[in-house]
This record gives sequence, structure tokens and C-alpha cells, in this order.
Amino acid sequence: MRQCRLMVLIGLGLVPLAAWSAIAIDQQQVAADVQTLKNAKLASEGRDLTAFFEQRMLTEQERTQIARLIRDLGSDSFSVRERAAAELVLLGPKVGPLLRQAIADGSDAEVAYQATQCLQKLRFPGSEVTAAAARLLAVRQPATACRLLLAYLPLAEDDNVVEAVQTACTHAALRDGKPDPALLEAISDALPLRRAVAGAALVRGCPAEHRAAARKLLNDPDFTVRLAVALALVDVKEKEGVPVLIALLADLPQSLGWQAEDVLCRLAGDQAPGVSLGPDAEARKKCSAAWAAWWKEHGDRIDWSRLDGARLLGRTLIVQLDGTGREGDVFEIGPDNKVVWKISKLQYPVDAQVLPGERVLIAEHVANQITERNLKGEVLWQRPMMQVVGCRRLPNGNTIMVARNRIQEITPQGAVVFNFVRNNHDIAAAQKLRDGGMMVVTTSGVCLRLDGNAREQKQIPIGPTQMFCQFEVLSGDRLLIPAAGLNKVVELDARGRVIWEYDTTNPTSAARLANGNTLIASMSERQVIEVDRRGKERWRYRTNGMPWRATRR
Repeated sequence: MRQCRLMVLIGLGLVPLAAWSAIAIDQQQVAADVQTLKNAKLASEGRDLTAFFEQRMLTEQERTQIARLIRDLGSDSFSVRERAAAELVLLGPKVGPLLRQAIADGSDAEVAYQATQCLQKLRFPGSEVTAAAARLLAVRQPATACRLLLAYLPLAEDDNVVEAVQTACTHAALRDGKPDPALLEAISDALPLRRAVAGAALVRGCPAEHRAAARKLLNDPDFTVRLAVALALVDVKEKEGVPVLIALLADLPQSLGWQAEDVLCRLAGDQAPGVSLGPDAEARKKCSAAWAAWWKEHGDRIDWSRLDGARLLGRTLIVQLDGTGREGDVFEIGPDNKVVWKISKLQYPVDAQVLPGERVLIAEHVANQITERNLKGEVLWQRPMMQVVGCRRLPNGNTIMVARNRIQEITPQGAVVFNFVRNNHDIAAAQKLRDGGMMVVTTSGVCLRLDGNAREQKQIPIGPTQMFCQFEVLSGDRLLIPAAGLNKVVELDARGRVIWEYDTTNPTSAARLANGNTLIASMSERQVIEVDRRGKERWRYRTNGMPWRATRR
């Protein structure tokens, strides 16, 4: 469990890749967090947030007692299970985090079931509430936030809460021009998770002259701590972190190493070595050696601006149909391939996008609608769209809605600012371009380039595609297309000439990752895979449904 949380922590993408002075409170996130607490009938003032976490703190004796009672939930004796459940409920909110950990562990089905029943009796809020409270605590009570949240960290119910604690500690890291004392103490803590959170927060949240203590963690005995701090140093454009990332490529399991590789690939750009991180020790050593050679040649003239933007979390978002062919799920898996959250019983979902504030934009073809939901699946916003095939929320708050015969961009108030109609009813997908135009893939085998006024500029032949597909526009108007009719994923230049291809059965989506690899979903094969430029498979996830789309963030 702790290893999994460290994996999530060091893949954290909620903090921008920017200098410490640029870190600011995201007011959109604050508003979403306040609403989350309001929905749970909880107050969001500083004293209320402090009480929220204090009520969930445990002494060592209480932790031992609760752990014993949770074990008893799996007893063969009905009376023992009943007594343990009753005692847990009487202990109140403080048992909630450990009950959630027991459910997430999943090693004992009876324990997980009984723990779920206890949470329902307690009416214990979901982890999204704890995450919202953690982020808001840094806004309302920054002077006490780090100490309180670091104390709570071992009780974090799931990965979302760990992420929120990291974000909060980063925002509250600097007090009166000096690092928060709680963070300085935590970098020497016995718990690797605390050292990693504190070290990364000190680096991202403080100016360079206050990062010396955190830099010492580059030699930490725990490789996850070294990775967390090295990534943070690269985030703030300090070269000291790069050689550590390169060395770690040889030692890290692939589930962690991709995070270092992702950052290095973005930093190197076109000069990146043509060696991908593999699953075995020999491949990892080869990859590390190639990057060491790159660093020796280019380390004195790297372009830090290539890292501007948010770093990946390492989560893969999957949209799939179930066996009935009408209902489906949208869910995310973490670097360990475990489901982080899931929204089920959707009416033929064909597209989805994760939004700030733990919300998801979903296109449902059979329901003829686009909805914005929380991670519980509750609808927060919706818009009708007949024969919808895709959706995307833009940074300016507008929403792209794609249907078989129409593409619209609407403002948050519902005003239409872009409208394209195609009478062929053959639109499969569309992507907004930086110049305001649109690239549109059709099932009839062409890709249309539109300008900002929805006027057609040119057509690119691409071959037959699925009724629903996910494609990607790369630099220079290159296209990455899942050509299902050809059983290939193809990369085309601006004239439609094939410059790369990968044979795979009935691909339904294709996305180019920062490390140069390609993420591919196949509905008929019921899988999502990652392949490198040479066509070698690097990762695979078997789905229990038929996946339409897969993206990574």
C-alpha cells in the first residue's frame, strides 16, 4: 500500500512545472473543493477543516486496536465479526481511513465487505471529501496545514488523498519567507512517504536558497524518495536532479521508471536516445546508459522551456463498453494497473476527459448527451447532443461537442462560438487546433482540416476508421490514426503519406506519449497496449470490457 502511494506521489501532476514563485492557489479548484464539502454537509472554514483531520488522528494504541478489529471482520465466527463491526462503528470517524485502506487492499473479500458496511453505517464521506479538505486546509490555515497533514499522511485513504496532501504541503511550504518547520522535520522521518512529500514540497514550494535540506534526499536509501525529489528539482529547472533520474532508470521497476523517462524525453526533445525503458533489468540498464551518454553530450545546453506545462500523473483513462454493447464504464488505472476510480452503468460511453476538481466529462452515444460528473458518477452538468461521438473541455472553459453530423464549441453560458455541419453523417472524431481550426476524422476515409470559421481548408486521405475513434494531431499537421479497417495504427504526414505504422487488430484509439511510445486501445482484443517506435510492446492492460478509448495523464 505505501509503495503504491509513493508511486502516485512521484507521478504527481497537480503542481505546475514552474519556478516556486509561480505557484499559486487554483481558484477553480478551491471553488470545486468548497462545493464538495458542502455536498457532504461539511463546513469549509479553517477551524472546521482542522477539526476534520484532528478527529481522524490515531494514537499508536488506537491504531493497534482498530487494526485488530478490522482483522476480526474476516473471522470465521459470525459473532466475532458482528462484535468487531459494532465496536468499529462506536469508535466513530477515526476508523474511517483504516477501513478504506482495508477495502483498497482487497486481499480479504470478507474484510472488504464488512468494512464497507461499517463505512455506510458511519456515513463516512468518500476520499474525495478528504482530498478537498486537505487542499482547502492549505488555503484557510497555511500555518498549521503542513504539520497536521503530514501527521495524517499514513492514514491517507487512497491515492487521491496523497496527491491532495502533496499539493497542500507545496502551497503551504513557505511561511514568512522561511520553510515550514514541519517539512524540515519530516525529511528525516522514518516513513519514506513523509520524506518524499516533505522533500518535494520544499523544492517546489520554496526558493533555491531554502532547498539544501531537500537536496540531501537525493542520496536517500529509498529509491522512491530519491525519485520524488529529483523530479521536483527538474520541475524547478535545477540540473542536479537530471543525473539522479538517469541513474534511477537502471534501478526502478518499469511502473516507476516511466516517470523519469517521460521527463527526460520531454527535456531532450528530438535529441532523445532511441532506446525505450523495458520491463527487464538488462533493458533498463541499456536505457540508463543511453541517457547518460545523452547527458554528457547535451547537459550543458538543455532547453528547460520544453518542460513547461503539467507533468503526467501516470494514470490511464479507459472508456469501455460492457458485454451488452449498450452500457459501459469510464475508469482510471494507476501505474500499478489498479483501478483508482470508476463510473459504471453509463449509456454507451464513447469519450471522456478528466477535469479539475475530480470531475469527468463524458459523452454517451445512446443517451444522446454530454455530462460532467463527479467520481461517484453524479451528474453536475449536462448538455443534449444527438448521436454524440466525442467531447472535450478547453482551457478557456468552452466545451467541444462532436456528433455524427455536427461539431460545436459552446461557452460555459451555452453560446455557440463554432459550428460545423456535415450532411454525410460520417464524423468519427475531431480535435481543436492551436490556431483555432479543427481537424476532423470521418468514417469515409478522409481527414478534414477546418479553419476557425469552420471552412474546409483541405482533405487528407487516411483510410477507413471505426464509427468512434480517438486520433491525435502531432506537430506539423502529422496525424496518428487508428485505421481499424486496415488493422493498423498509422502516422501520416501532412500530405497523408505513411511515415510509421503498427499492425494491431481493430484499433479504436491511438495516443502519442511523451516518451515517443504510442498508447493503443483495441475493442476486439479487449486490451490497451503501449508500443515503442520499433513496434515492440512495452506495456499491456487487459480490460474486462471492450475499450473504445485510452489516454494517459
